[in-house]
Amino acid sequence: MLLCVGLVDVLPDLPGYRDLWGSALFQCPNCHAWEVRDQPLGYIAPDARGADWAILLRAWTTDLIVFTGGTFTLPPPLADELATARISVDERPITGLRREANGLAVLLAGGAEVKRKALFVRPPQVQTPLVQALGVRLAARDLVAVDEHFETSVPGIYAAGDLMTHTHGAMVAAAHGGSAAHALDEALTRELVLAGTI
Repeated sequence: MLLCVGLVDVLPDLPGYRDLWGSALFQCPNCHAWEVRDQPLGYIAPDARGADWAILLRAWTTDLIVFTGGTFTLPPPLADELATARISVDERPITGLRREANGLAVLLAGGAEVKRKALFVRPPQVQTPLVQALGVRLAARDLVAVDEHFETSVPGIYAAGDLMTHTHGAMVAAAHGGSAAHALDEALTRELVLAGTI
């Protein structure tokens, strides 16, 4: 069995979030920033450690705001780096998101609104129920652990793509899939030949 099922994005229960997901709310700038480049963008940082990712997003626009949602404070060294990169920080709590004709509005506590062409987010991801039910060993950040042949801890079950790597993307997943399929084919062929089946 070759698992190529990806991961499940865990979307927060924030008004407007699901409605905008995939149209003005994106996860990957390498996949979606080209279409909104040089426009006012935002990034809802999940925590102080994740706020650093804004520096990479800054390459796509000169008008970028990091929203902390009022849930954490940036450490001074990171706040200095964001200031050096000319990235604004908004620390007010977010109460919701609303679709606009040319993007979206971030609704903030106290009634303020900040309009952006698009927002980038990094929601938590979990394994699919299928992967969880199979009982394969998980490594850091709950990614499926595989050996050098892409075989999981359960003999005969292989994995490829987003479910087992931090590097997400169609090309990476396809390369892993090809390598895993090659290893799986060799294992099956060896088993069949030694069993006298072929």
